[in-house]
Amino acid sequence: MAERVAGVGVEAGGDEDHVGAEGGEGELLASCYRRSLELAAANDCRTVAFPAISTGIYRYPRDEAAEIAARTVSTFLEQKTMPVTVIFCCFVDQMSELYRQAVAALRK
Repeated sequence: MAERVAGVGVEAGGDEDHVGAEGGEGELLASCYRRSLELAAANDCRTVAFPAISTGIYRYPRDEAAEIAARTVSTFLEQKTMPVTVIFCCFVDQMSELYRQAVAALRK
């Protein structure tokens, strides 16, 4: 995994329930991260911060979302030089832990 995948950001209290993902949504979520990273690279952005995309009102499964985010960002950074730093900003303690686990799993 590219070491440029940087920490897990801001934490705050609170929790929400979620429902399952439906067909094709995982690829759409990965595409969202890839396209954002492509735009960041094209505009010479050195740092990008992502929230836990789709895990709020859209209720995408949090563990799966964290895995998709970590894997997609890691794959992108292995192939590109920009951005230099990517931060996952998590506003719920549970999400922070899921992102930490997803990033750690890629480093094994």
